[in-house]
Amino acid sequence: MKKHYDVIVVGAGSGGLTSAVGFKNIGKSVLLVEREHMGGECTNTGCIPSKSLLHHAKSYHKAKKLSGDTPELKTYRINILSQVQAKINDILAHETPEQFKNMGIDVVMGEAMFTSEKSITVQDQEYTFDTSVIATGSSPRMVDVPGLQEQDLLTNQNVFTQEKLPEKLLVIGSGPIGMELGQAFAMLGSNVTIATIDHRFAKLEDEDISPIIEKEFTDLGVNIIKRAYISKIKDGVASFDIKDSENTIVSSTEVPFDKVLLAIGRAPNMPQGLDVAKIEHTKYGVTTNKHHQTSNKNIFAVGDVSLKLKFTHTADDAARHVVKKVLLPFTKSDRTKQVPKVTFTQPEIAAVGMSWEQAIENYGVNQVVKLSVPYSKNDRAITDEATENGLAVVIAKKLSGKVIGANIIGQSSGEIISFFTLAMEHNISLWKVNKIIFPYPTVSLIIKKISDEFLSYQLRNIKSDLANYFKK
Repeated sequence: MKKHYDVIVVGAGSGGLTSAVGFKNIGKSVLLVEREHMGGECTNTGCIPSKSLLHHAKSYHKAKKLSGDTPELKTYRINILSQVQAKINDILAHETPEQFKNMGIDVVMGEAMFTSEKSITVQDQEYTFDTSVIATGSSPRMVDVPGLQEQDLLTNQNVFTQEKLPEKLLVIGSGPIGMELGQAFAMLGSNVTIATIDHRFAKLEDEDISPIIEKEFTDLGVNIIKRAYISKIKDGVASFDIKDSENTIVSSTEVPFDKVLLAIGRAPNMPQGLDVAKIEHTKYGVTTNKHHQTSNKNIFAVGDVSLKLKFTHTADDAARHVVKKVLLPFTKSDRTKQVPKVTFTQPEIAAVGMSWEQAIENYGVNQVVKLSVPYSKNDRAITDEATENGLAVVIAKKLSGKVIGANIIGQSSGEIISFFTLAMEHNISLWKVNKIIFPYPTVSLIIKKISDEFLSYQLRNIKSDLANYFKK
């Protein structure tokens, strides 16, 4: 017997939970389907455990520097992975099927398969819907490495369930996951090597930020290998070919390891039956329009399964938009929103908008200005001994002071970046920012210092910038 719902949400991660709760709050009957575990990737194997591990790693590293390797500290280190698991359980206690059933949302555990344009089956039970939201998330992108044994392979999905910390860890990839976990294990005493095929470590960060975080890692003792292409693994040793910009092998190196952490990106989890439901898709995920609507007008897709920017906050934002779009069909597109990102290393890295290279490419070097302020000019950073390696870089349009990009490394950068996101979304120029009173002493005063830098620059160069403007 078929069961009908106004909305069926497939996937109980960030985007799925927001969708389910949002639709229930506007009076829709909702079925939430999850094949594995409530909370999705973020709660179980992503944001929550990684940030918990980083928290404990930073605490351990700082305590060891201050007091040495005491017996108490050794015990703390041994128990860190179990403490991470306890934190996951704390949050999952608020994301159980019973919690959502108490809200009036029906929950079914199992694999969902689309069987028509307006129906799915789960464990041989058929459900029909008026609207559906695909929020099935993503999994670690894998690569075939000759000789790599399954018991030696780590991803974010199993690294937090290990019984002990690896003594020698090889990380393949220098994106956010590789950087965060690589640094955490290095702080906990593991011998860490990070290998990347990129010519620049932390390539996704601004060119002024990358060398700062690279120095932080090397000072910690992390071995970084660039332009490294893994060729084989044998007897606990990974062999790499080092290539030049022409893709020619110029040398080779070997790295001994206990475990290999693969951190080379994410691949979408595609639900079954997409073709039957007439949903267009590619290997990169489900295809959607500016309202996150698929080629089947009754079905939407949010989060990692469809978005290029695979963040928990983008999944949540897309889900909120879908709820509004269904309730208010004339809702405007949200695809032009500025999306901030944070890499939770020590020091923290945050960015929104364009890098300097992108700004030049889009506007031309004569139309933009780069403003840099080191944390050594911030009194709160000085009192907190957080000046080393701290830097705020903001890119703005000349004359107007319109912010088009911000890249920050240092204490509280993940909190500060939201201000620049707001400025970009609502066209708050650096002229206006300079009129705002910031509390003293706070790290956020670096925002005011950036606006001071802009005013100083602009008043010195007003004639030449006006000339370039009118010439253009």
